Amino acid sequence: MKIKKHKNGYWYAYLWAKSPVSLKTKDEREAQARAREANLEDLERLSQMKVITTEAISRVTMQRRMSFRAAATAWAEWMGESNLSPMTKHRYLEEVNRFLSFHNCESQPVSTFTHRLINAWVNAPGPQTVGTRNARMAAISKFETFLAGNGWIIGRPTLLVDIKYEGLTFEQKEPAKKELFTEEELAALYTGVEDPFWYAAIRLANECGLRLSDCACVEAGQFRDGKIIVWMEKTNSRVELPCPYRFESRVKSGPLFPEAHALFHDVRNRCRLSLSFAKILKDHSIIGKSFHCFRHTFATRHRSLGMTIDEIRVKLGHSSTDTTKIYTDHEYKNHKDRQEC
Repeated sequence: MKIKKHKNGYWYAYLWAKSPVSLKTKDEREAQARAREANLEDLERLSQMKVITTEAISRVTMQRRMSFRAAATAWAEWMGESNLSPMTKHRYLEEVNRFLSFHNCESQPVSTFTHRLINAWVNAPGPQTVGTRNARMAAISKFETFLAGNGWIIGRPTLLVDIKYEGLTFEQKEPAKKELFTEEELAALYTGVEDPFWYAAIRLANECGLRLSDCACVEAGQFRDGKIIVWMEKTNSRVELPCPYRFESRVKSGPLFPEAHALFHDVRNRCRLSLSFAKILKDHSIIGKSFHCFRHTFATRHRSLGMTIDEIRVKLGHSSTDTTKIYTDHEYKNHKDRQEC
């Protein structure tokens, strides 16, 4: 092993003349242990094969002692400045914290971040659905991108991990179908809900297909000439939609519903919005529905009227028609079947 002593400590003498790697210790045994832990000889061989540059080796080895907790803390700070929606940030951070707790690896160096750790978490035995497992993979992949971008790991171990369907039950594999609101239920909500925010949110969701987050953040300036312009909170995409609903509001700028707007941006308490709507449904004897069912109702209604999947995709702000089909396919098939009958 190419360990060289220097006045400031021991170095690994890889390409000594150009870029020696500091082992950050004056103890020879500890230096040798750190060099083995960092797999420096393997990295040297990769560099000689021109698979990796000496600069990359230096960046990685300098951070070999960084713990998962320190990296996760740095990632959380970076996430705070990213353009992701507040809820997406919260979900990603929660999933990574669960990953660290699952493996009890907070104090371990990020150099131990391997496909085996990821696979054990994503495909852990239990009742988790495929959707939950995909959510875990998405969060870990985002964390991995941050680690690789800072030069703290080499490669992308998530690329070696797939969701394992073998052994999963039908309920775990099959996504839960969202029920649609019936005309009777919509009429009951239109006439029975008096709260200004919830009345507006129900109409915007049913008539424009907006998410609850977009309804909570709606501003006066979004309404123009019978249309509503929405920068969707979840995807940061711009959608312009016909809006038959007319607001009666004295607010000329800013959020139309400040309380709902503030609650949405309070990540830890925003669930109160969904809980409030669940109570409204219970009061109107509507069972098995959630606010998101309005988007499914909106999409299915327009599909049954002859609108194409791509046209609906644009209205819902989806990036792929595959996502849009989830909102329309099962009910549209039923509609088609009724025509054939």
